[in-house]
Amino acid sequence: MLDKLTKFVLDKINAASDGSYKVMDAEDFLSALPARMTADENGVSNAVKYLSERGYVDLKYADNGTYCVCSMPKGRQYVETARVSDTDASRIKRSFFAAACAGGLFGALIGGALVALIIAFLV
Repeated sequence: MLDKLTKFVLDKINAASDGSYKVMDAEDFLSALPARMTADENGVSNAVKYLSERGYVDLKYADNGTYCVCSMPKGRQYVETARVSDTDASRIKRSFFAAACAGGLFGALIGGALVALIIAFLV
């Protein structure tokens, strides 16, 4: 499982490389970061090295914040499976929520009916 910054770096490499080597600067990654994410060149460097060591990308060279990288099949496959698992997780959450609401509604109805029966027998 990749952290948010490493996943973002992998997404940018996959979008830029298309199976061929591309020269990318750390600024390419940092300027495209969403506002809620903060990172520096050291963080990007660590993310690229981590991806290279794990076989997600092939790193030809890294020099002062400049990287020559190529996305590997493992990296492209990770992005695709992550998208599928995200949609599966949201669908599962919706079904659990619906089941919890239905259970709460039926529980309240059954509880109310039992109270009404008890009161009817006592009176």
